[in-house]
Amino acid sequence: MSPAHGHLPLDQLGFKKCVAMVYICLLQAQQTVPKPITTKRQKVAVDVRLSRVGHHLESMPKQRRCSHCRKKANLFCKACNVPLHRKCSAEFH
Repeated sequence: MSPAHGHLPLDQLGFKKCVAMVYICLLQAQQTVPKPITTKRQKVAVDVRLSRVGHHLESMPKQRRCSHCRKKANLFCKACNVPLHRKCSAEFH
């Protein structure tokens, strides 16, 4: 027995089992149900996005992230219903 801890000395296999049990207990305590990954980014159908009809920009009351560059924009495409800057509109469509 070890006088400092009051435990019997462990052989190498016993020590490895003890360490493994500690890690297993820690992992079980930390496991939670992961949240499903959701994105709020709107996806526009390719045929709608690349059509040449009805894509004109209108102003919005609040700023939202541009669908192309992800910076704040206060305009949106009427056909796609996504926020865009004037300079990003041509590249997006």
